[in-house]
This record gives sequence, structure tokens and C-alpha cells, in this order.
Amino acid sequence: LFAHLVAQCLLCEQHSDKELAACGACRGCRLVAAGTHPDLLLAARPEGRSELPIEVFVGPKERRGREGLCHDLSLRPMTGARKVAIVDDAGLMNAESANALLKMLEEPPAGSMILLLAEHVYSILPTIRSRCQLVRFSPLSHEAVAHLAVENELVQSPTEAQQVARLAGGSLATAARLTDSRFRDIRGELYDALASGTCMDARALCERLVECIETIGGDPAGQRVAATWILRFATELLRQLVRALSDSAHQASISQIEALQSHFQTDNGLSRAMEMLERCLLAQDHIDRRTSVPLVMEALCLDLARIMTRVAPTA
Repeated sequence: LFAHLVAQCLLCEQHSDKELAACGACRGCRLVAAGTHPDLLLAARPEGRSELPIEVFVGPKERRGREGLCHDLSLRPMTGARKVAIVDDAGLMNAESANALLKMLEEPPAGSMILLLAEHVYSILPTIRSRCQLVRFSPLSHEAVAHLAVENELVQSPTEAQQVARLAGGSLATAARLTDSRFRDIRGELYDALASGTCMDARALCERLVECIETIGGDPAGQRVAATWILRFATELLRQLVRALSDSAHQASISQIEALQSHFQTDNGLSRAMEMLERCLLAQDHIDRRTSVPLVMEALCLDLARIMTRVAPTA
């Protein structure tokens, strides 16, 4: 949103660069809003790919150097004095694509502005970062996300808004995705399964999670995203469990916490809960390393069940 607004300001035909404003009515503003401005270039990770490949910057092998973002930026602007490029998923560039971009940044085309969007600044090569002006965006607070979720009618109740806000990472767009009925349903099933304690059927839970991940995710990259959300659900539940076990005054926002807590009223209950939480974080690390999603889920469910049924040692 910010990148598109900056692009609209830079391509506005009614305001100067010193003002950095967009009138919203001129031809340039209307074309940017419609996504058809010839001098606004967009680049992002292709659907089904886990990285931003070099083809995005220099074109496919048979058209190398005659297509792609670098080639398009080298051409003269069609309507004004500049071209603006927005590179989404910039943190997912592989070595080849990063080097191609770096070569262009070393000798940037005249009148060009390039906006790189990345989730983490350290996912961008230091040599590229050193040639950029860094703009940081802080996540919204839980309270702000919860308020906006209610205001935009993304949720049915303030209680649900609080649950979604804790998982949204400060992003309203993420909160909107979490209200998808498929995510909401699998979150409830996951919480109910864990709350069943020693009666939890690990293999049945694994099969259900994998089925959901494959349905929602589609391709392998999408499945890793769906798996990440399920792990976030489990992590949030276990974090609240740890807090409930260590602080009797803590008011949990997840209804299954009370039932789950009853399975941890032993001498080693808190340590088991923390071990389960750490196991979920380890599973996320495996997902990030592109380990097979079904294998990660199977191992996780079996380990959680094993930890759940462990009792305190006798004296």
C-alpha cells in the first residue's frame, strides 16, 4: 500500500517532487490506481515458486537481456520523466537474481526509482542494502488489530477479534486471512484435539492437518504457508497454556485452555508444556528449511502426544 502510494505521488502529473502528493484525478494517478501505468513496473515471486528467480530481472534464457525488470527500467519513460519499479518478495531473491539487481543498482538508469519490499531487512544482501534508503514499518498493536477487525466486520465478536489479533503479527491483512472459515475450522479442531490430552489420536490429527494443508495450500509453496499458520495456532495455544500454568491470574482468551490445563497439573506440567511449545517452534524451522510438510506434521503430532502422556517421575 505504501509503495503504491509513493509511486502514485511520483507519477502524479499535477504535483511536483517537492510536494510528494497525489491528486488522484490526473491521468497518471488514474493509471496507477488502475494498475495500467506504463511507467510503473511490478515484480514479485511467480505463483508456485518459492523464490524470486533471475528471469524476473533479465528475462528467460531465450530472451535474456531483452526482457525483465532491468531491461524495462533501462528504457525511456513513456509518459513523464521517470519510471518506478516495485519489487515485492525482495527477501526471496536467489543469488543469481540478487546479483542481477545489484548490477543495475550500481549503475541505475536515469530517472528510475526502485522500491524493494521485504519482510526482514536481513533477507536482503548487505551490498544491496547499502545502496538503499531503509524505511521500517512497525506492526500494529494487538489492540489496534482487534479494533479494526471488529470495525471492518472481519469477526463475529470481540473475543474472536482478540484471538485473531494475537496470531496476526500486527497485520490487518493477515487477520482477514485468519477469518477464513477453513482456517477457523482447523484451528478449532487442532485446539480440541490438544485439549483432549492423553486421549489425543496423534495419527488422526496428523491426517486431518495434512488434508487441510493440501486443500488450502495447493502447490508446495502454498502448503508451507498453510503449515506455518497451523503451527502459529498451536504455538499461540501453548504460549497461553504456559502463562496459565505459571500465573494463576492469567485470563486466557482461548476456550480450550482450561481443559488443556487440567492435563498439566503435575510436578512436571510446566516443563512439559514448554517442551511442547519448543517442539512446535522446531517444526516451523523444519518447514522453513523446506522439509516435507507431511513428514513434519507426522513427527510433530507423535512428539506432542508423547510429551502429553509423560507423567512426573516417582520418588
